[in-house]
Amino acid sequence: MKKRWDVIIIGAGPAGSISACKLSEAGLNVLIFDKKAFPREKVCGDGLLSDSIECLKRCGVYDEVEKNANYIDETFFYSPFGTKVVIPGDYFTIKREIFDNILLRHSLRKGINFLPKKINRVEEGNGCFVCHSAEGESFISNFGIIATGTDINLLKPNVSDKINFRPDAVGVRKYIQSKHITEKMFVSYERSIIPGYAWIFPLGSGLYNTGCCAFYGKGGVKNLKKVHNKFLREFPEAEKIVAAKTGETKLKGAVLRCGLKTGHFLNSKSSRYICIGETIGTTYPFTGEGIGKAMESGEFAAEYILERIRSDLPLVPAEYYKLLHSRVSDKHFGYKIAQQWLSNKFLNDFLAKRANRSSFLYEAAKGIINETADPREIFSIKGILKSCLK
Repeated sequence: MKKRWDVIIIGAGPAGSISACKLSEAGLNVLIFDKKAFPREKVCGDGLLSDSIECLKRCGVYDEVEKNANYIDETFFYSPFGTKVVIPGDYFTIKREIFDNILLRHSLRKGINFLPKKINRVEEGNGCFVCHSAEGESFISNFGIIATGTDINLLKPNVSDKINFRPDAVGVRKYIQSKHITEKMFVSYERSIIPGYAWIFPLGSGLYNTGCCAFYGKGGVKNLKKVHNKFLREFPEAEKIVAAKTGETKLKGAVLRCGLKTGHFLNSKSSRYICIGETIGTTYPFTGEGIGKAMESGEFAAEYILERIRSDLPLVPAEYYKLLHSRVSDKHFGYKIAQQWLSNKFLNDFLAKRANRSSFLYEAAKGIINETADPREIFSIKGILKSCLK
Protein backbone atom coordinates (compact mmCIF):
# COMPACT_ATOMS: atom_id res chain seq x y z
CA MET A 1 0.00 0.00 0.00
CA LYS A 2 1.26 3.46 -0.88
CA LYS A 3 2.14 5.76 1.95
CA ARG A 4 -0.47 8.41 2.63
CA TRP A 5 1.10 11.68 3.69
CA ASP A 6 -0.54 14.23 5.95
CA VAL A 7 0.37 17.08 3.58
CA ILE A 8 1.98 17.22 0.14
CA ILE A 9 3.43 20.55 -0.97
CA ILE A 10 4.27 21.27 -4.59
CA GLY A 11 6.98 23.91 -4.85
CA ALA A 12 10.00 24.20 -2.53
CA GLY A 13 10.56 27.95 -2.77
CA PRO A 14 10.21 30.24 0.27
CA ALA A 15 6.43 29.81 0.57
CA GLY A 16 6.50 26.02 0.28
CA SER A 17 9.52 25.53 2.55
CA ILE A 18 8.09 27.72 5.31
CA SER A 19 4.77 25.87 5.19
CA ALA A 20 6.57 22.53 5.28
CA CYS A 21 8.67 23.62 8.24
CA LYS A 22 5.66 24.77 10.28
CA LEU A 23 3.60 21.65 9.51
CA SER A 24 6.47 19.29 10.29
CA GLU A 25 7.15 21.07 13.58
CA ALA A 26 3.52 20.30 14.51
CA GLY A 27 4.15 16.58 13.97
CA LEU A 28 2.71 16.08 10.48
CA ASN A 29 4.29 13.89 7.82
CA VAL A 30 5.11 16.28 4.99
CA LEU A 31 6.32 15.57 1.47
CA ILE A 32 7.49 18.49 -0.68
CA PHE A 33 8.19 18.42 -4.41
CA ASP A 34 10.08 20.76 -6.69
CA LYS A 35 10.69 20.37 -10.39
CA LYS A 36 14.40 21.04 -9.87
CA ALA A 37 17.07 19.68 -7.54
CA PHE A 38 18.49 22.16 -5.01
CA PRO A 39 20.44 24.35 -5.01
CA ARG A 40 18.96 25.83 -8.17
CA GLU A 41 19.11 29.24 -9.81
CA LYS A 42 16.17 31.61 -9.38
CA VAL A 43 15.75 34.95 -11.17
CA CYS A 44 15.05 37.57 -8.50
CA GLY A 45 16.30 40.88 -7.14
CA ASP A 46 17.81 38.95 -4.18
CA GLY A 47 16.72 41.53 -1.61
CA LEU A 48 15.15 40.74 1.77
CA LEU A 49 13.18 43.52 3.44
CA SER A 50 11.88 43.77 7.00
CA ASP A 51 8.93 41.39 6.51
CA SER A 52 11.25 38.63 5.27
CA ILE A 53 13.67 39.16 8.14
CA GLU A 54 10.92 38.99 10.78
CA CYS A 55 9.55 35.80 9.25
CA LEU A 56 13.01 34.22 9.30
CA LYS A 57 13.26 35.02 13.01
CA ARG A 58 9.85 33.45 13.71
CA CYS A 59 10.85 30.31 11.81
CA GLY A 60 14.22 29.92 13.53
CA VAL A 61 16.37 30.26 10.40
CA TYR A 62 17.45 33.89 10.76
CA ASP A 63 20.96 33.15 12.07
CA GLU A 64 21.87 30.87 9.17
CA VAL A 65 20.59 33.36 6.59
CA GLU A 66 22.42 36.21 8.31
CA LYS A 67 25.73 34.31 8.07
CA ASN A 68 25.32 33.96 4.31
CA ALA A 69 23.76 37.34 3.51
CA ASN A 70 25.11 40.83 2.88
CA TYR A 71 23.78 43.46 5.30
CA ILE A 72 22.59 46.80 3.86
CA ASP A 73 21.62 49.80 5.99
CA GLU A 74 20.50 52.30 3.34
CA THR A 75 18.71 52.39 0.01
CA PHE A 76 19.09 55.33 -2.37
CA PHE A 77 15.92 56.04 -4.35
CA TYR A 78 15.99 58.23 -7.47
CA SER A 79 13.00 59.87 -9.13
CA PRO A 80 12.67 59.92 -12.96
CA PHE A 81 14.41 63.34 -12.90
CA GLY A 82 17.21 62.25 -10.58
CA THR A 83 15.98 63.51 -7.19
CA LYS A 84 17.58 61.31 -4.51
CA VAL A 85 15.88 60.14 -1.32
CA VAL A 86 17.91 58.07 1.16
CA ILE A 87 15.88 55.55 3.17
CA PRO A 88 17.62 53.81 6.10
CA GLY A 89 16.63 50.30 7.10
CA ASP A 90 17.80 46.80 7.87
CA TYR A 91 18.05 44.81 4.65
CA PHE A 92 19.76 41.64 3.49
CA THR A 93 20.87 40.70 0.01
CA ILE A 94 21.49 37.06 -0.81
CA LYS A 95 21.32 35.01 -3.98
CA ARG A 96 18.06 33.10 -4.17
CA GLU A 97 20.02 30.00 -5.09
CA ILE A 98 21.60 30.16 -1.63
CA PHE A 99 18.59 31.50 0.26
CA ASP A 100 16.08 28.94 -1.01
CA ASN A 101 18.52 26.12 -0.31
CA ILE A 102 18.97 27.32 3.28
CA LEU A 103 15.19 27.29 3.81
CA LEU A 104 14.80 23.83 2.31
CA ARG A 105 17.68 22.42 4.38
CA HIS A 106 16.12 23.95 7.49
CA SER A 107 12.82 22.20 6.69
CA LEU A 108 14.63 18.90 6.08
CA ARG A 109 16.14 19.14 9.54
CA LYS A 110 12.59 19.46 10.86
CA GLY A 111 11.75 16.09 9.34
CA ILE A 112 10.12 16.81 5.99
CA ASN A 113 10.76 14.67 2.92
CA PHE A 114 11.86 16.24 -0.37
CA LEU A 115 11.69 14.86 -3.90
CA PRO A 116 13.11 16.79 -6.88
CA LYS A 117 10.34 15.71 -9.22
CA LYS A 118 8.00 17.53 -11.61
CA ILE A 119 4.30 17.18 -10.82
CA ASN A 120 2.15 17.66 -13.88
CA ARG A 121 -1.36 16.93 -12.59
CA VAL A 122 -3.30 17.17 -9.33
CA GLU A 123 -6.76 15.96 -8.40
CA GLU A 124 -8.98 15.15 -5.46
CA GLY A 125 -9.56 11.49 -4.76
CA ASN A 126 -11.95 9.91 -2.29
CA GLY A 127 -11.20 12.11 0.72
CA CYS A 128 -7.63 12.74 -0.36
CA PHE A 129 -5.32 14.89 -2.48
CA VAL A 130 -3.55 13.11 -5.33
CA CYS A 131 -0.67 14.39 -7.44
CA HIS A 132 0.85 12.69 -10.47
CA SER A 133 4.46 13.02 -11.57
CA ALA A 134 5.70 13.37 -15.12
CA GLU A 135 6.98 9.77 -14.83
CA GLY A 136 3.47 8.48 -14.10
CA GLU A 137 3.84 8.02 -10.34
CA SER A 138 1.00 8.93 -7.97
CA PHE A 139 1.33 10.37 -4.47
CA ILE A 140 -1.50 10.63 -1.95
CA SER A 141 -2.05 12.90 1.05
CA ASN A 142 -4.84 14.16 3.25
CA PHE A 143 -4.21 17.75 2.18
CA GLY A 144 -2.19 19.61 -0.42
CA ILE A 145 -0.55 23.00 -0.88
CA ILE A 146 0.27 24.47 -4.28
CA ALA A 147 3.29 26.79 -4.10
CA THR A 148 4.51 26.84 -7.70
CA GLY A 149 5.07 30.60 -7.92
CA THR A 150 4.11 32.27 -11.17
CA ASP A 151 3.73 28.89 -12.89
CA ILE A 152 0.04 28.11 -12.46
CA ASN A 153 -0.30 25.69 -15.38
CA LEU A 154 -0.82 22.89 -12.87
CA LEU A 155 -4.07 24.54 -11.80
CA LYS A 156 -5.55 25.48 -15.17
CA PRO A 157 -7.79 22.39 -15.55
CA ASN A 158 -9.41 23.07 -12.17
CA VAL A 159 -9.81 26.83 -12.00
CA SER A 160 -12.65 29.22 -12.69
CA ASP A 161 -12.91 30.70 -16.17
CA LYS A 162 -12.76 34.11 -14.46
CA ILE A 163 -9.01 33.72 -13.96
CA ASN A 164 -6.70 36.08 -15.78
CA PHE A 165 -3.53 34.06 -16.30
CA ARG A 166 -1.46 36.99 -17.53
CA PRO A 167 1.29 38.03 -15.11
CA ASP A 168 1.31 41.55 -13.69
CA ALA A 169 4.96 42.42 -14.22
CA VAL A 170 8.20 41.20 -15.70
CA GLY A 171 11.74 41.68 -14.47
CA VAL A 172 15.25 41.01 -15.78
CA ARG A 173 18.54 40.76 -13.95
CA LYS A 174 22.20 39.99 -14.42
CA TYR A 175 25.09 39.59 -12.01
CA ILE A 176 28.16 41.79 -12.43
CA GLN A 177 31.47 41.22 -10.65
CA SER A 178 33.38 44.47 -10.21
CA LYS A 179 36.38 45.97 -8.47
CA HIS A 180 34.21 48.97 -7.58
CA ILE A 181 32.75 48.54 -4.10
CA THR A 182 29.58 50.03 -2.64
CA GLU A 183 27.39 48.66 0.13
CA LYS A 184 24.26 50.69 -0.62
CA MET A 185 21.20 49.60 -2.60
CA PHE A 186 20.06 51.80 -5.49
CA VAL A 187 16.57 52.02 -6.99
CA SER A 188 15.93 54.33 -9.94
CA TYR A 189 12.50 55.04 -11.43
CA GLU A 190 13.37 55.01 -15.11
CA ARG A 191 11.12 57.23 -17.21
CA SER A 192 10.48 54.63 -19.91
CA ILE A 193 9.07 52.03 -17.49
CA ILE A 194 7.61 53.89 -14.50
CA PRO A 195 6.07 52.87 -12.17
CA GLY A 196 8.70 50.22 -12.87
CA TYR A 197 12.29 50.77 -11.81
CA ALA A 198 15.88 49.66 -12.21
CA TRP A 199 18.11 48.53 -9.35
CA ILE A 200 21.58 47.77 -8.09
CA PHE A 201 21.75 45.41 -5.10
CA PRO A 202 25.25 44.62 -3.76
CA LEU A 203 25.75 41.00 -2.71
CA GLY A 204 29.17 41.56 -1.15
CA SER A 205 32.76 41.20 -2.37
CA GLY A 206 32.08 43.31 -5.46
CA LEU A 207 29.21 41.18 -6.78
CA TYR A 208 26.05 43.05 -7.85
CA ASN A 209 22.55 42.08 -8.85
CA THR A 210 21.51 44.65 -11.47
CA GLY A 211 18.14 44.64 -13.16
CA CYS A 212 14.86 46.32 -13.93
CA CYS A 213 11.17 45.56 -13.54
CA ALA A 214 8.16 46.85 -15.48
CA PHE A 215 4.46 46.45 -14.75
CA TYR A 216 2.02 45.56 -17.51
CA GLY A 217 -0.37 48.33 -18.48
CA LYS A 218 -2.08 49.84 -21.47
CA GLY A 219 1.21 50.26 -23.30
CA GLY A 220 2.53 46.81 -22.43
CA VAL A 221 6.12 46.26 -21.33
CA LYS A 222 9.04 47.90 -23.11
CA ASN A 223 12.17 46.09 -24.25
CA LEU A 224 13.73 45.57 -20.83
CA LYS A 225 17.07 44.52 -22.26
CA LYS A 226 17.41 47.98 -23.82
CA VAL A 227 16.18 49.67 -20.65
CA HIS A 228 18.69 47.72 -18.56
CA ASN A 229 21.57 48.45 -20.91
CA LYS A 230 20.71 52.17 -20.89
CA PHE A 231 20.58 52.11 -17.09
CA LEU A 232 24.03 50.54 -16.89
CA ARG A 233 25.43 53.15 -19.29
CA GLU A 234 23.85 56.26 -17.78
CA PHE A 235 23.14 55.74 -14.08
CA PRO A 236 26.25 57.09 -12.25
CA GLU A 237 26.76 54.21 -9.80
CA ALA A 238 26.11 51.63 -12.52
CA GLU A 239 28.70 53.32 -14.74
CA LYS A 240 31.33 52.91 -12.01
CA ILE A 241 30.45 49.25 -11.50
CA VAL A 242 30.57 48.49 -15.23
CA ALA A 243 33.80 50.44 -15.75
CA ALA A 244 35.53 48.21 -13.19
CA LYS A 245 33.77 44.93 -14.00
CA THR A 246 35.72 41.70 -14.14
CA GLY A 247 32.86 39.44 -15.17
CA GLU A 248 29.11 39.21 -15.74
CA THR A 249 26.34 36.69 -16.36
CA LYS A 250 23.73 36.67 -19.09
CA LEU A 251 20.59 38.74 -18.61
CA LYS A 252 17.69 36.54 -17.45
CA GLY A 253 14.03 37.31 -16.89
CA ALA A 254 11.01 36.24 -14.87
CA VAL A 255 7.39 37.32 -14.46
CA LEU A 256 5.57 38.42 -11.29
CA ARG A 257 2.01 38.00 -10.06
CA CYS A 258 0.81 40.82 -7.81
CA GLY A 259 -2.19 42.13 -5.95
CA LEU A 260 -4.03 39.03 -4.63
CA LYS A 261 -6.23 38.98 -7.70
CA THR A 262 -6.55 35.25 -8.26
CA GLY A 263 -6.94 33.39 -4.97
CA HIS A 264 -10.72 33.22 -4.81
CA PHE A 265 -10.99 31.63 -8.25
CA LEU A 266 -8.14 29.13 -8.20
CA ASN A 267 -9.85 26.22 -6.44
CA SER A 268 -12.96 27.52 -4.68
CA LYS A 269 -14.70 24.10 -4.75
CA SER A 270 -11.79 22.07 -3.43
CA SER A 271 -11.77 20.61 0.07
CA ARG A 272 -8.27 19.15 -0.12
CA TYR A 273 -5.79 21.79 -1.24
CA ILE A 274 -5.06 25.49 -1.10
CA CYS A 275 -2.64 27.78 -2.93
CA ILE A 276 -0.02 30.13 -1.48
CA GLY A 277 2.67 32.64 -2.41
CA GLU A 278 2.97 34.11 -5.86
CA THR A 279 0.59 31.43 -7.14
CA ILE A 280 -2.16 33.64 -5.67
CA GLY A 281 -0.41 36.92 -6.39
CA THR A 282 0.95 37.76 -2.93
CA THR A 283 3.75 39.94 -4.38
CA TYR A 284 3.21 43.63 -3.63
CA PRO A 285 2.39 46.06 -6.41
CA PHE A 286 4.68 49.14 -6.49
CA THR A 287 7.70 47.55 -4.76
CA GLY A 288 7.51 44.13 -6.39
CA GLU A 289 8.52 42.66 -3.01
CA GLY A 290 7.50 39.02 -3.00
CA ILE A 291 9.75 36.87 -0.82
CA GLY A 292 8.43 38.04 2.53
CA LYS A 293 4.82 38.01 1.35
CA ALA A 294 5.24 34.45 0.04
CA MET A 295 6.72 33.25 3.33
CA GLU A 296 3.96 34.93 5.35
CA SER A 297 1.31 33.23 3.22
CA GLY A 298 3.11 29.92 3.84
CA GLU A 299 2.97 30.49 7.58
CA PHE A 300 -0.71 31.34 7.44
CA ALA A 301 -1.54 28.31 5.26
CA ALA A 302 0.16 26.01 7.76
CA GLU A 303 -1.79 27.60 10.63
CA TYR A 304 -5.05 27.20 8.74
CA ILE A 305 -4.45 23.53 7.86
CA LEU A 306 -3.43 22.70 11.43
CA GLU A 307 -6.58 24.37 12.77
CA ARG A 308 -8.77 22.37 10.35
CA ILE A 309 -7.04 19.10 11.28
CA ARG A 310 -7.44 19.76 15.02
CA SER A 311 -11.11 20.53 14.46
CA ASP A 312 -11.57 17.52 12.15
CA LEU A 313 -12.92 19.76 9.40
CA PRO A 314 -12.28 19.83 5.63
CA LEU A 315 -10.45 22.69 3.99
CA VAL A 316 -12.61 25.52 2.72
CA PRO A 317 -10.44 27.42 0.23
CA ALA A 318 -12.90 30.30 -0.10
CA GLU A 319 -12.74 30.76 3.68
CA TYR A 320 -8.94 30.52 3.67
CA TYR A 321 -8.61 33.15 0.94
CA LYS A 322 -11.10 35.41 2.72
CA LEU A 323 -9.10 35.17 5.95
CA LEU A 324 -5.85 35.81 4.07
CA HIS A 325 -7.36 38.84 2.35
CA SER A 326 -8.56 40.22 5.68
CA ARG A 327 -4.94 40.14 6.89
CA VAL A 328 -3.18 41.71 3.92
CA SER A 329 -5.60 43.21 1.38
CA ASP A 330 -5.51 46.74 2.86
CA LYS A 331 -1.75 46.98 2.38
CA HIS A 332 -1.94 45.46 -1.09
CA PHE A 333 -4.54 48.07 -2.00
CA GLY A 334 -2.33 50.80 -0.54
CA TYR A 335 0.69 49.67 -2.57
CA LYS A 336 -1.46 49.53 -5.70
CA ILE A 337 -2.48 53.16 -5.13
CA ALA A 338 1.20 54.06 -4.66
CA GLN A 339 2.01 52.38 -7.97
CA GLN A 340 -0.69 54.40 -9.74
CA TRP A 341 0.52 57.69 -8.29
CA LEU A 342 4.17 57.06 -9.10
CA SER A 343 3.38 56.17 -12.70
CA ASN A 344 3.28 59.93 -13.34
CA LYS A 345 6.90 61.04 -13.68
CA PHE A 346 6.19 64.61 -12.56
CA LEU A 347 4.25 63.53 -9.45
CA ASN A 348 6.94 60.95 -8.76
CA ASP A 349 9.60 63.68 -8.78
CA PHE A 350 7.44 66.08 -6.75
CA LEU A 351 6.99 63.50 -3.99
CA ALA A 352 10.73 62.79 -3.93
CA LYS A 353 11.49 66.49 -3.51
CA ARG A 354 8.84 66.88 -0.81
CA ALA A 355 10.22 63.84 1.05
CA ASN A 356 13.55 65.65 1.39
CA ARG A 357 11.83 68.70 2.89
CA SER A 358 8.89 67.31 4.84
CA SER A 359 9.60 65.29 7.99
CA PHE A 360 6.09 63.83 7.80
CA LEU A 361 6.55 62.62 4.22
CA TYR A 362 10.06 61.33 4.85
CA GLU A 363 9.02 59.30 7.90
CA ALA A 364 6.01 57.95 6.00
CA ALA A 365 8.25 56.96 3.07
CA LYS A 366 10.57 55.11 5.48
CA GLY A 367 7.55 53.33 6.90
CA ILE A 368 6.30 52.28 3.48
CA ILE A 369 9.63 50.79 2.41
CA ASN A 370 10.10 49.09 5.78
CA GLU A 371 6.42 48.05 5.83
CA THR A 372 5.48 49.79 9.05
CA ALA A 373 3.16 52.34 7.39
CA ASP A 374 0.23 52.27 4.99
CA PRO A 375 1.06 53.85 1.58
CA ARG A 376 -2.28 55.65 1.71
CA GLU A 377 -0.76 57.95 4.34
CA ILE A 378 1.17 59.60 1.50
CA PHE A 379 -0.69 58.77 -1.68
CA SER A 380 -3.81 60.84 -1.08
CA ILE A 381 -4.79 64.47 -1.32
CA LYS A 382 -4.78 64.63 2.47
CA GLY A 383 -1.25 63.18 2.57
CA ILE A 384 0.07 65.68 0.03
CA LEU A 385 -1.47 68.62 1.90
CA LYS A 386 -0.08 67.33 5.18
CA SER A 387 3.39 67.05 3.64
CA CYS A 388 3.25 70.74 2.74
CA LEU A 389 2.62 71.68 6.37
CA LYS A 390 4.97 69.32 8.23
